[in-house]
Amino acid sequence: MKQRNFRVFLLTLIGFIYGFVLLFIVSPESYEWLVDFHFLGNRAFSKKEEKEFDKKIAKQQVELYQTYYFNKDYPNILLLGFSESTDKGKWSYGNLAKISFTLPKVSFPVELEFKLGAYINQHNPVITVEPSINDVHYNTWRFENNKNSSQRTLLVFPKYIGNSGKVVVSFNIKGIKSPHELGYGNNINKLGLFIEEVKIKPKH
Repeated sequence: MKQRNFRVFLLTLIGFIYGFVLLFIVSPESYEWLVDFHFLGNRAFSKKEEKEFDKKIAKQQVELYQTYYFNKDYPNILLLGFSESTDKGKWSYGNLAKISFTLPKVSFPVELEFKLGAYINQHNPVITVEPSINDVHYNTWRFENNKNSSQRTLLVFPKYIGNSGKVVVSFNIKGIKSPHELGYGNNINKLGLFIEEVKIKPKH
């Protein structure tokens, strides 16, 4: 009986490993997400939550020449992978966070000017961020301890905006750590960016 149970366990284990290897070969992105979310805790939301978020369109458009503060919640700005508001803004949780909003119809680039920082200190001196807008990648942002700049800018070009005016800003973040990992308390959330505000304005 014990030998039979061992065989069942061994076959199940082999099938499990084979499935992971096959998933890695066929869909490395799905494999990475699965490992990040279920095993490493690097992703703060499930694949289902991400798909639902990507389908959403804000009912209200954002306004140009407007500053949106991340210590508040707005019906026209949707967020995924962020903490609740603090006095000054919101933390991103995990290695991916997203912001979604709808622009009015424009024929010129729109500038997104962020006031932000990163979870860097002497024990976690570097965080890098790869921002993208509607899957179009931009230059990598690098945050270093004692060299932290609080402003970063992205341009939204009309050719990358669909008829709906929807804009999805994604932040792929490397170097995330939790305060608990670094010995700074009991917070186990892996922190990346701290966003205070974003100014949305035309770039003439």
